[in-house]
Amino acid sequence: MDLFDLPPAPVGKTDTSAAAASFITAKNLTGLRKKVYDTLLLAGDRGRTPDEMIGIDFRDEINPYSLRPRLTELRNAGIAIDTGQRRPNRRGRGEIVYKLSGIPA
Repeated sequence: MDLFDLPPAPVGKTDTSAAAASFITAKNLTGLRKKVYDTLLLAGDRGRTPDEMIGIDFRDEINPYSLRPRLTELRNAGIAIDTGQRRPNRRGRGEIVYKLSGIPA
């Protein structure tokens, strides 16, 4: 048996992940989560990709490995949503466009 014969590990589907996400609300955001929220708020219904946030809003001063988990946390808490749209990143690959869940399409 090799590594690829094993089923993938569940991601974000544990009871502890769900419990942690339930404590995240728009009113109690701090730090980088709050900055990501504010960025999506300013983007409005156009939304933002992670790459756009990094390059435009944060002027490349933030590590993608710090930003993307904050987006996942906001999505898991129901604060941010995947719009279904994709836009190319700097490498030409499609990225998810996120927006705040309370902003109409």
